[in-house]
Amino acid sequence: MTNEVPYSGEQVTCFVDLLRHELPEHRDNRGKRHSLALVIAAFVLATLVGRQKLSSIYRFMRNRADWLYELTQTPKIKPISRAHLPRLLDGLNWSALNELIDRCFVKRFSYSNTKICTHSFCHLPKLSTMKKRMVVSPLAKANCLTWRP
Repeated sequence: MTNEVPYSGEQVTCFVDLLRHELPEHRDNRGKRHSLALVIAAFVLATLVGRQKLSSIYRFMRNRADWLYELTQTPKIKPISRAHLPRLLDGLNWSALNELIDRCFVKRFSYSNTKICTHSFCHLPKLSTMKKRMVVSPLAKANCLTWRP
């Protein structure tokens, strides 16, 4: 697993701009601390470098916080907590996000209408190329999903 984002700076900047202007905000206006563009950009970029587990994605966000704040042009604040990350992702409009990812990176998330699992051992949605689709297979625990080709 590498830490380098496998896309050009122009693609990443384009993606962040699209997030800031075109991704619908699903959160209530009260108590927003973290920029949606910052969290979603970090989530997608972490997935692009091969991070699959929530704890690994969270570490990517925390370790690259300064770069992400600069990239998204948001004020530096304490990073989103590991516990809050799945709550924010749960209400996300995945189809709108997929359109933005496809426009910049020619990849898409496979997802389902089921809640994202908060267990650290479960995998989150993976990005796939247009030619290769991902299939959801439920685990024994409720609301847990594993993503396999």
